[in-house]
Parts: sequence; structure tokens; C-alpha cells
Amino acid sequence: MPPRAGSPRAELRALRRLWPVGGLLLIALYVGTVAYHAMPVQGDFRIYLDAARAAMAGLDPYRLEDLSRAAGRPIDIGFVYPPAVLPPFIALSALPEATPFALWMALKLLCLVGLVMLWRRLVPRTVPVFALALVAAFGFNATALWDLRMGNIALIESTLIWAGLACYVAGRLFWFAALVTAAAVFKLAPIALLVLLLVPGGNAKPRPRLFIAAVAAFIAIVWGPLLVPPASRWHVLLGVLQGDAPTGEANPSAFALMLALARDFVPEPRAIAIALAGWITLGALLVGGSARFLRATWRSGNRTAIAMAAVSLFVILHPRPMAYGFIPLLPAPLYFAPRPLTGRAGALALAGLLCVQGISSALRSPASGTVLAHAPALLAILLWALVVVRSEAGAGAPRP
Repeated sequence: MPPRAGSPRAELRALRRLWPVGGLLLIALYVGTVAYHAMPVQGDFRIYLDAARAAMAGLDPYRLEDLSRAAGRPIDIGFVYPPAVLPPFIALSALPEATPFALWMALKLLCLVGLVMLWRRLVPRTVPVFALALVAAFGFNATALWDLRMGNIALIESTLIWAGLACYVAGRLFWFAALVTAAAVFKLAPIALLVLLLVPGGNAKPRPRLFIAAVAAFIAIVWGPLLVPPASRWHVLLGVLQGDAPTGEANPSAFALMLALARDFVPEPRAIAIALAGWITLGALLVGGSARFLRATWRSGNRTAIAMAAVSLFVILHPRPMAYGFIPLLPAPLYFAPRPLTGRAGALALAGLLCVQGISSALRSPASGTVLAHAPALLAILLWALVVVRSEAGAGAPRP
């Protein structure tokens, strides 16, 4: 018998329906506020525009001296992306001063909304939209908000990656290859995801020819411009290598944690060698320890599970994802969630766990300390290990 209108039970049921809407509005309000205040700053995007202006002025956008000259101010962080990404920023740099920043921020907000909508189609239906939106905003130390504040390319790169993975799930492998190749033009590393073309999934066979064609296109796009002027005169590698290897909240990766700890005991050259050895060992342990789970995932023929596993290992093993580099990983824990973190209540609990650090930072009480600064990587590794262990026990096998 349905509860009588106006009764406490009816009011409670109405409240249960309304609170997710109110929660979504609060998240949207907070994200919008962050975007509004960050819009005129966006330090990374400002460097992209400065690099475009330097190129148009006949200067080398990869040299700090030329970049500072084009910007009209001292610059100590250089432009690090391939020359092929400069054309859109050249077009934006020709617009009135405030317009490029507004357009860039609007594009990235659309990307964030688009990612949530895309992930909603891939995660289990038991995951509430509110949980997904909460993780999108505050998950892994608010990785998406880092991107909005910095004006980085990460949200656009992540959108291309997940649009490509959605095509992979749908069996549209040409578009998967094209979109992942486009995403990799910025920071190169996402090209590793093309390995999925060599792995059988569902009823599809490996596509080695498409893999080779995509890699060839990637090489042509990234390195082709370096063969002709003006890019042939630019010091591209110099721009990439400028600066020390970042650690802490700016780059909360497993490699960065090992490097930060090693630096406390040994000088820099040895610290990097020790961190590199530790990172390689960790990668071998993670891949080796996950071998049975990965085989079961591939044999299941579930392309969504394959895509989630691939993007999880890609982010976890990336030595320099930076704070905004955890965006592609956001939906994977909600997809793989083992019991007791399944169902509506479990998804909300897991979302809360993923967002503790991000919400703490939003409340102006960020965690401190070397280990806590690298918490996103540690949390990602622990959740992955939990999924693998529970799968071995038969409680978290890939969904059909």
C-alpha cells in the first residue's frame, strides 16, 4: 500500500528523490565557481598562448628566453607539447584578451559534463548519477578541478581517450584508433592504449594492420613537422626536459612518491635511479599479480571491462600523470567495485572514499606529508589490488 500523501513516509520518499538533484546542483555550483575564479588565470593555457605568439613572431616557443620575450614577462615553465598542437592556440591567440580564456574554460566544462554522461553509459546502472558526478568533481584529490584551475589540456585529452574507448566498446575500432591517436598528440603517453588493437575482445580479432597504421600516423603528426621550417629550428627536446621531475600533489604518481622518498636519503642522480628501479619493480608486480584477472577479463569478451582495465593500468603505471592526469581513471573504481561496494549504497560509499581528499582540499584543510600528497596513486593501487584479490576469490569477476 503506497504511503498516504502528507504522511512522514511520503515526505521521506520525496526527500529521497530530491536530495540527489540538490546534490548535483551543489556540485555544479561549486565547479562553476571554481571555473569562474580560475578563468582569467589558467597558467598552463596562458603558456600555450604565449608559445603560439612566439611561433607567429618567428621565435622558438620551446626556449624560455623566446617565450618570455613573446609574453612580455619572465617565464620559468616552458611549452612542452609537439608543434602539431600549436595551430588551434595560434587561432585563439588572435582573439581579444579575455575571449580565449572564456572559450577554453567553456570547452573544458563541456568536456567534463560530456565525460560524466559517457561514463554513465558504461558503469553499472546501480551507480547513482550523483555518485558519478561527485567522483568527477572531487575524485582522486579533485583531479578535474586541478585541470580547470591550471588551464591544462587534460580534460580535452581525457575526453578524446574516453570517446575512443567508447568506440572500442562499440566495436568501432577505426574511430577508437583515430581518437586515441589524436589524444596522444598532446602528451604522447596515451598512444600505449592502442595495444588494445592487438588484444582479442568480444567477437573481434586483433587488428595489427590498424595498429601499425595508427602508430605511423602518430609518428607523422608528432615528428613530421620537425623535418621542415620553422619547427626544424626549434629546440623541442630542450623544452620537454626543462625543470626537475615534479613530486607531491602536483604529480602524485607512484614513481614521484618513490622519488620523493629517495631524495630524502641520497643525491639526485642516485635518487632518480632508485625511484626508476622501484617503479619498474612495482609495474612488474602489478602486471604479474594481475595476470589471471587480466586473462579472465579478456576471455570474458567484455569490451567495457577490457577498456576499464587498460585505462586503470595506464594511469597507475604512468610515471608523470600530474595532478590532472587521474581524470581518465575516475569511472574505473565504480565499474570494478567488488562487494561490499556494489549496489547503490556501496557506490555512494566508494564515491565518498574516492573524494575524501578532494573534498578536504575544497574545505581548505588539505592533507599534508609526503605519503598523503601522493594519496591518489596509493588509493588507485589499493583499489586495483582489492579488485584483483576479490576477483581471484570469485567475488569480483568481470561483468558479462
